[in-house]
Amino acid sequence: MNFCTNCGKKNDHGQKFCTNCGSFLRTKDEDKPVEESYLSKQGMPDSTIPREAGSSPLPSEGTIESVSETSTQPAPDAPQLSENQGLAFEQEDWTRHTTVEAGQYPDELIDDGFPDPRTLLAESGSSPFEAGVLPTSDDHPSVEPEYSAAVAKDSSPKVKGSSKSGKSRKKRIVFLLSSLLLLLGLVFGYFYISSISGKQVAIDQFTKAVSEKNYSQVAKLLSTSKDEWTDTEAESFVTYLEEQNIQLQTALEDSARTDTPVSDKNGNQLLSVEKDQKIFVFFDQYKITSHPIKVTVQTNLSGVTVAGKDFKKAESAELGRYHFASQKFPVKATTNVGDFQTELILQLSEVKNNQLDLVVETSEKTLRVTLPSGIPALSNVKLYANDVQIGNALNTRIPVINDQKLEVYATFTVAGQELTTEKKTLTASSQSNVLEADLSLTSDAQTKLDKALADLKKQEEEKRKKQKPRKNSNQM
Repeated sequence: MNFCTNCGKKNDHGQKFCTNCGSFLRTKDEDKPVEESYLSKQGMPDSTIPREAGSSPLPSEGTIESVSETSTQPAPDAPQLSENQGLAFEQEDWTRHTTVEAGQYPDELIDDGFPDPRTLLAESGSSPFEAGVLPTSDDHPSVEPEYSAAVAKDSSPKVKGSSKSGKSRKKRIVFLLSSLLLLLGLVFGYFYISSISGKQVAIDQFTKAVSEKNYSQVAKLLSTSKDEWTDTEAESFVTYLEEQNIQLQTALEDSARTDTPVSDKNGNQLLSVEKDQKIFVFFDQYKITSHPIKVTVQTNLSGVTVAGKDFKKAESAELGRYHFASQKFPVKATTNVGDFQTELILQLSEVKNNQLDLVVETSEKTLRVTLPSGIPALSNVKLYANDVQIGNALNTRIPVINDQKLEVYATFTVAGQELTTEKKTLTASSQSNVLEADLSLTSDAQTKLDKALADLKKQEEEKRKKQKPRKNSNQM
């Protein structure tokens, strides 16, 4: 028996058209009975039935007329579907069908005279094969097994959930590894920055440079972008720290802890541990800073210039702020011994509370000069200081200023020869009111003196010879 692929009606073997609906009953294999197709089960014309090219899937009018009127009615058990209803099946009804991409429909069916059902159904306006959905070989036995197997292979379900979970797992692993590397980087960065910053690092660097007497390093650590220390200043400062018996390491650590400066016995603030700058915004870098000395000048002279700055008589004014180290200030002034240039020396031992008053004023001191022994019959003595005659004797009073340098020498006459001594430099000190100088003769003066002494001796001998005959004549 042959079953109509359109309406499912049983027809006798060898029947060409369905006696119920008139559909063509030809199958690919004449000996194999026709089974119900998917379309026939749904009460739709089976477009996969081979027919003549250009013919309709329904029998011609003549053929339909040969069929009885009763046979044209659908079978009682055939499904009744309206035109509007089409084939709007629920999603679960399509789970056994395979989605076939364009061009995958088996060409051998079309070559054997089967029209492309997608084209026919698209023309009808309603197709169960929209989006390329085709019945499987279970529903349509005419589809060859090879094609069905290929379609079934392509239509094997893919587990999307497992793929997504695998990707999610990889993302979590990458995130955890990245977080771990970031954490390790932060820890390493913290310890590295701690090794180059912090109060203790600054203290250790400075105390090491001081203990090694590395004056260049000390000067570098105390210098800033606007204020540089010299190696000489650093040496003077380190020497003063040693003279004050300051335990530098302990003193700096106490200063960092209490936020107070390191001080000496005279109340001078010497060093502090202060913030310098930030590293990577969050970390503070510290350095050792020094406290300066405020220097002021007082004078009772007119036209005094100290370190290039002019000062008026009876005026006390600030000269400037200087590093806590021994300093020299050039001074120009006019006194009773004439215009002179000298240097005022900043003595650290005189600094109190980071302030030093330099006094540029005159005070009278006694100048005592000693000449070489054995010089007889001195006459016409003149005493000079800085090439200015200050007296006519070897002892005299002279107005000078503290720390003023004097070049002292004398001239005198012996046996008609004018002689000059060597120059000797003296420094007026506030600690003493007496200036003493032992003067020696120049080589030229010594030669002249020797000649003069020889002449004197010769004159005395001649004088004695003249006196002897007179004594003899008197005796007779």
